[in-house]
Amino acid sequence: MRKNDSIVFPCNSRKYRPCFTRFFSNVPLIIIMSIHDTKNSRNGFILRVFAVLFWSSGLVILSLMPSSYGPNYFSGQDKLFHFFAYLLMAWLAGRSLIIFSVSTIKSVIISLTYCSFLGALLELLQHTLTRSRTAELNDILANLAGAVTGCAIFCLQQKLSSTNNANR
Repeated sequence: MRKNDSIVFPCNSRKYRPCFTRFFSNVPLIIIMSIHDTKNSRNGFILRVFAVLFWSSGLVILSLMPSSYGPNYFSGQDKLFHFFAYLLMAWLAGRSLIIFSVSTIKSVIISLTYCSFLGALLELLQHTLTRSRTAELNDILANLAGAVTGCAIFCLQQKLSSTNNANR
Protein backbone atom coordinates (compact mmCIF):
# COMPACT_ATOMS: atom_id res chain seq x y z
CA MET A 1 0.00 0.00 0.00
CA ARG A 2 1.33 3.39 -0.95
CA LYS A 3 1.52 6.17 1.60
CA ASN A 4 -1.16 8.24 -0.17
CA ASP A 5 -3.66 5.35 -0.23
CA SER A 6 -4.28 5.28 3.50
CA ILE A 7 -6.27 7.70 5.58
CA VAL A 8 -4.05 9.18 8.24
CA PHE A 9 -5.37 11.04 11.32
CA PRO A 10 -2.31 12.38 13.15
CA CYS A 11 -2.56 15.88 14.55
CA ASN A 12 -0.02 17.36 12.18
CA SER A 13 -1.48 15.86 8.99
CA ARG A 14 -3.95 17.48 6.61
CA LYS A 15 -5.04 14.18 5.05
CA TYR A 16 -8.09 13.98 7.33
CA ARG A 17 -9.98 16.71 5.48
CA PRO A 18 -11.40 14.63 2.61
CA CYS A 19 -12.74 12.03 5.06
CA PHE A 20 -14.44 14.63 7.25
CA THR A 21 -15.76 16.47 4.21
CA ARG A 22 -17.54 13.31 3.10
CA PHE A 23 -18.72 12.67 6.66
CA PHE A 24 -20.31 16.11 7.00
CA SER A 25 -21.65 16.37 3.46
CA ASN A 26 -24.97 14.86 4.60
CA VAL A 27 -25.50 17.35 7.45
CA PRO A 28 -27.81 19.64 5.43
CA LEU A 29 -29.92 16.65 4.37
CA ILE A 30 -30.28 15.40 7.95
CA ILE A 31 -31.19 18.85 9.24
CA ILE A 32 -33.73 19.45 6.47
CA MET A 33 -35.28 16.05 7.15
CA SER A 34 -35.48 16.79 10.90
CA ILE A 35 -37.42 20.01 10.20
CA HIS A 36 -40.33 18.03 8.78
CA ASP A 37 -42.98 17.62 11.47
CA THR A 38 -42.89 13.90 12.19
CA LYS A 39 -43.53 14.15 15.90
CA ASN A 40 -45.65 11.02 16.21
CA SER A 41 -43.69 8.64 14.03
CA ARG A 42 -40.83 6.36 15.04
CA ASN A 43 -38.75 7.59 12.10
CA GLY A 44 -39.21 11.19 13.22
CA PHE A 45 -37.99 10.27 16.69
CA ILE A 46 -34.90 8.50 15.38
CA LEU A 47 -34.17 11.28 12.89
CA ARG A 48 -34.36 14.09 15.46
CA VAL A 49 -32.24 12.31 18.04
CA PHE A 50 -29.73 11.30 15.36
CA ALA A 51 -29.53 14.91 14.14
CA VAL A 52 -28.58 16.12 17.65
CA LEU A 53 -26.02 13.35 18.13
CA PHE A 54 -24.60 13.84 14.64
CA TRP A 55 -24.27 17.61 15.03
CA SER A 56 -22.78 17.28 18.52
CA SER A 57 -20.21 14.73 17.40
CA GLY A 58 -19.36 16.97 14.46
CA LEU A 59 -18.74 19.88 16.82
CA VAL A 60 -16.53 17.72 19.01
CA ILE A 61 -14.49 16.50 16.04
CA LEU A 62 -14.14 19.91 14.43
CA SER A 63 -13.32 21.60 17.74
CA LEU A 64 -10.52 19.19 18.58
CA MET A 65 -8.97 18.99 15.11
CA PRO A 66 -5.86 21.02 14.52
CA SER A 67 -6.77 24.50 13.36
CA SER A 68 -6.48 25.11 9.66
CA TYR A 69 -5.81 28.79 9.31
CA GLY A 70 -8.07 29.26 6.31
CA PRO A 71 -9.12 32.52 4.76
CA ASN A 72 -10.14 35.16 7.25
CA TYR A 73 -12.76 37.31 5.55
CA PHE A 74 -13.52 39.59 8.50
CA SER A 75 -12.68 40.11 12.14
CA GLY A 76 -14.74 37.92 14.44
CA GLN A 77 -15.46 35.30 11.80
CA ASP A 78 -14.64 32.53 14.29
CA LYS A 79 -17.18 33.85 16.79
CA LEU A 80 -19.87 33.91 14.10
CA PHE A 81 -19.19 30.25 13.33
CA HIS A 82 -19.47 29.43 17.06
CA PHE A 83 -22.74 31.39 17.27
CA PHE A 84 -24.44 29.58 14.38
CA ALA A 85 -23.11 26.13 15.32
CA TYR A 86 -24.60 26.36 18.81
CA LEU A 87 -27.78 28.06 17.55
CA LEU A 88 -28.45 25.03 15.40
CA MET A 89 -27.50 22.58 18.14
CA ALA A 90 -29.85 24.20 20.68
CA TRP A 91 -32.70 24.28 18.16
CA LEU A 92 -32.16 20.61 17.24
CA ALA A 93 -31.96 19.61 20.92
CA GLY A 94 -35.19 21.46 21.74
CA ARG A 95 -37.02 19.76 18.87
CA SER A 96 -35.72 16.38 19.96
CA LEU A 97 -36.85 16.83 23.55
CA ILE A 98 -40.41 17.67 22.50
CA ILE A 99 -40.74 14.10 21.24
CA PHE A 100 -40.30 12.90 24.83
CA SER A 101 -43.35 15.00 25.84
CA VAL A 102 -41.11 17.43 27.70
CA SER A 103 -42.59 20.90 28.09
CA THR A 104 -41.17 23.78 26.09
CA ILE A 105 -39.65 25.41 29.18
CA LYS A 106 -37.94 22.19 30.27
CA SER A 107 -36.71 21.65 26.71
CA VAL A 108 -35.16 25.11 26.70
CA ILE A 109 -33.49 24.60 30.08
CA ILE A 110 -32.09 21.20 29.08
CA SER A 111 -30.94 22.50 25.67
CA LEU A 112 -29.23 25.54 27.18
CA THR A 113 -27.54 23.40 29.85
CA TYR A 114 -26.38 20.86 27.27
CA CYS A 115 -25.04 23.49 24.86
CA SER A 116 -23.35 25.51 27.61
CA PHE A 117 -21.72 22.46 29.14
CA LEU A 118 -20.55 21.08 25.79
CA GLY A 119 -19.22 24.47 24.64
CA ALA A 120 -17.28 25.07 27.85
CA LEU A 121 -15.98 21.50 27.91
CA LEU A 122 -14.76 21.72 24.32
CA GLU A 123 -12.97 24.99 25.04
CA LEU A 124 -11.27 23.39 28.03
CA LEU A 125 -10.32 20.34 25.95
CA GLN A 126 -8.94 22.58 23.20
CA HIS A 127 -6.67 24.17 25.77
CA THR A 128 -5.48 20.89 27.26
CA LEU A 129 -5.45 18.45 24.32
CA THR A 130 -4.40 20.50 21.31
CA ARG A 131 -1.39 22.62 20.56
CA SER A 132 -2.83 24.68 17.74
CA ARG A 133 -5.99 25.82 19.56
CA THR A 134 -6.56 27.87 22.67
CA ALA A 135 -9.50 28.32 25.01
CA GLU A 136 -11.18 31.70 24.71
CA LEU A 137 -13.87 33.20 26.90
CA ASN A 138 -15.31 34.98 23.85
CA ASP A 139 -15.85 31.61 22.17
CA ILE A 140 -17.82 30.41 25.19
CA LEU A 141 -19.89 33.61 25.12
CA ALA A 142 -20.55 33.18 21.38
CA ASN A 143 -21.62 29.57 22.04
CA LEU A 144 -23.99 30.72 24.78
CA ALA A 145 -25.42 33.53 22.66
CA GLY A 146 -26.04 31.09 19.82
CA ALA A 147 -27.70 28.59 22.17
CA VAL A 148 -29.97 31.27 23.63
CA THR A 149 -30.95 32.42 20.13
CA GLY A 150 -31.58 28.82 19.03
CA CYS A 151 -33.82 28.26 22.05
CA ALA A 152 -35.67 31.52 21.33
CA ILE A 153 -36.32 30.36 17.75
CA PHE A 154 -37.48 27.01 19.09
CA CYS A 155 -39.89 28.70 21.54
CA LEU A 156 -41.28 30.92 18.79
CA GLN A 157 -41.73 27.89 16.56
CA GLN A 158 -43.55 26.01 19.36
CA LYS A 159 -45.81 29.00 20.03
CA LEU A 160 -46.69 29.36 16.34
CA SER A 161 -47.27 25.62 16.09
CA SER A 162 -49.63 25.57 19.08
CA THR A 163 -51.48 28.62 17.72
CA ASN A 164 -51.94 26.94 14.34
CA ASN A 165 -53.13 23.72 15.98
CA ALA A 166 -55.64 25.65 18.13
CA ASN A 167 -57.09 27.35 15.04
CA ARG A 168 -57.77 24.03 13.27
